[in-house]
Amino acid sequence: MQYRGLYVGSHPVAYLARRVLGHFLPAYRAWQLKRVIAKIKPDLIHSLEIQSAGYLVHTVSAGWKGKFPDWWVTNWGSDIYLFGRLPEHKERIRSVLEACTFYSCECNRDVMLARKFGFTGEAMPVQPNAGGFDLDRLQSVRSATPPSQRKLIMLK
Repeated sequence: MQYRGLYVGSHPVAYLARRVLGHFLPAYRAWQLKRVIAKIKPDLIHSLEIQSAGYLVHTVSAGWKGKFPDWWVTNWGSDIYLFGRLPEHKERIRSVLEACTFYSCECNRDVMLARKFGFTGEAMPVQPNAGGFDLDRLQSVRSATPPSQRKLIMLK
């Protein structure tokens, strides 16, 4: 797959460009993600964090023609504990959790909250999402498929 873009070389300039693009073309990121998903045809999409990646994937899934790939949402920190109490996020979080297939988080409290928000899919085992990894175990489950042939999209 070939991607088009413009190398900016500066984080502040890239940030400004994203802000300007977001202002004048608010649906651009969703359009780009939809295009990538349609081209790759992944079996699973994993969004890491709800307020940015989760909302973006939900926007794409809501307008998808046909069956949308299975969707795994990983909750980080206060994604639903804090943001779920804020009126401007409550319904958006509900929409994400009602639409996703799998859910993972760092504490049992968030599994219960996700269920209250309408999640009916499979909750993954509760574990720290950023607390380190057992590298020997990861090596044993590593895929032999080259990255260019994998069909997994992760958004952070």
